[in-house]
Order: sequence, then structure tokens, then C-alpha cells
Amino acid sequence: MKIKFIFGYPRGILVLGGVVMILGILIGPLLTDKKTVVDKGPVIKVYGQTIKNEDFARYLHLARQATQSDEISTQVLDYAVTLALRDIAIERELNEFFAMTGMEVDSSEVDKIIRERFATKEQFELFMNQLGYKNEEEFIESVLKNRMWQKFLINKARELNITIPQIRVLERLEQITTRHIYIGTKDPITNSPLRTETEALQLVNELYQKVMAGEDFTRLVKEFSEDKGDSGYGPMTVELFKMSVDQNYMNAALALEEGGISKPVKATGKNPPGYYIIRMESRSIPEGDKYEEKYREIEEELLIWEVSENPVFKEYMWEILEEARMNMEILDPAIKATYFQQG
Repeated sequence: MKIKFIFGYPRGILVLGGVVMILGILIGPLLTDKKTVVDKGPVIKVYGQTIKNEDFARYLHLARQATQSDEISTQVLDYAVTLALRDIAIERELNEFFAMTGMEVDSSEVDKIIRERFATKEQFELFMNQLGYKNEEEFIESVLKNRMWQKFLINKARELNITIPQIRVLERLEQITTRHIYIGTKDPITNSPLRTETEALQLVNELYQKVMAGEDFTRLVKEFSEDKGDSGYGPMTVELFKMSVDQNYMNAALALEEGGISKPVKATGKNPPGYYIIRMESRSIPEGDKYEEKYREIEEELLIWEVSENPVFKEYMWEILEEARMNMEILDPAIKATYFQQG
């Protein structure tokens, strides 16, 4: 029984400068044990393309990791073969797509990613070494292939009429920072009672009046807030902010303009109950050309995620994998004998 391999995002992705790099989904340098070996000579032939033993060894290593197996079992072999078929099938689709559309991937895109992501050459070299790349040329080739794959996915998303609502893009585009005063009913360290909920509300209302009278908000935070080590959030995207705070805090904060201060807000995620006064420290969004560039990058990232989970696209990718399997010839005698022992 062969393992079903559903196309989608692999387990590891790398984000460089806003560009999603898919690691391990194309033939290229991977985090593998280069010492893993099979019999010398070609192993598999698909569509006239031969996978040699040193390349197949990488797939074996990944298969053993995925199946958590130390042995090269029939399950591991099938997984490794499937990975190899996947890469060949994808590379074939990419070649056809770029030949048909005339689209190109420019190495300047990779240069831009490197400049934005790494402050020094030493940082870049350390990063390459950690991922197992032998040199910069090998890294660039891998990134170029990943960029081809991204453009292919984006085109498929358009073909399937997948769209990203503007609000989803803006939630990743806008950066916000908040500060707050929190007044609770128990000491956050000892959990001993401090006041009743009524008394907490009375105190927070008194502090709100002081803030509205012009007293320094930062001083009041330091003096009165009872979660002094965490009296605020950000800078972070609105998307991340929504995942980090409770519902009442989120609604009150996002209703504020930069510099705005909320009325006392009851905490829904605190136990015991408490109240917040929130100030929106900053709200920022890129402007001009930078806005257009970042908006496009985020929209493309979201399109890639959406299409990879689309049932129609998954079926299409499964079909090209099975077509590759139909055109596969196993050349290595030992692997061939083991592989075809399966039911």
C-alpha cells in the first residue's frame, strides 16, 4: 500500500524579506545527511530524467525523518520515491508554465531578498551553512527555483479565482503599539486579594479621570498598572495583535487613532477580573511605492497559502504526481526488488 502524499506546504518554510520560500519542495540543497548512501549508479528514471544515488540519498534521509524510522523499510522507500517523483513532476510543470507564459525570475529578486534579510555578509554565510548550502551560487539557484514555484502558485490561484479580501492584507500591513494601565482584584504575584471588582472599577475610573485631566500616562502606568512587566503590546501587525489580546481589549484598541485613549475596558481574558485603560501609542502603514510593494508581497503570500489548501489544486497536484509515477522506471536492482514487494 503506497503512501498518499498530498501536495501542500511542506513542514518547513523560510520567509526572507516578505517572500515565502518553500524548503524541500524542489530539487536543491536540503537539510539532509549527505553521507546517506545507496548503491552506486542511477536509481530512478522519470520522463527521461535520471536521479542518481547521491540525490536519492537526500530523499531517503527526508523519508526517514518523516516516518521516524532508522531502517530503510518499504514505507521509507515509498516515501522517498514519492518525494523524488514530486520534485520531478513539479519541475516539469514549472518548465512548461514558464515556457508557455514567457515569465521570468530575475536573480535581482534574490539579491534584494539577501540585502533586506541580512545585515552583514557573515550573517548570510552563517545562514547558508546552517541550511547546508555549499556556496552562494547553490543558495541563489535554490531561491530562484522557489521563486518560480511561488509565481506558479500565484498564477494557479488566479486561475481558480482565489481572491484575498483587502482587510486581510491590511491586517498584515499595519503595525500598531499599545500601552495600558491594568487594575485587577488580586495581586498578580501572590494572588492575594487586593480589592473587590467594584473597588477595581472605582480605581480605574479615578485613573481615567487623571489621564483625561492631562496627567502623564507613562507615569501612571509605572505607578499603578498591575502587570508592569507586560503593560502593552507591539509593535506588531494587527493580525498578530488580534491573536494576542482578549476581545474587549482588541475592540477598544482598534477603535483608537494614534494617541487615543480608551475608557475603562473590562478584561475578558484575565482571571481574576480587572480593567484596562488603553492608549494607542502608534499606528503605521507604509506609504506611496512602499505601500504598493508591501501590499503586493502580502497578497501574494496569502494567495500561496490559500491555493495550497484548495481542493481543486490539491487534486491537480495529485494527478501530476500519479502521472509521474506511471512514467517511472526504477533502475537500482535492490530498490526495485524492495519497492515492488509492496501490495
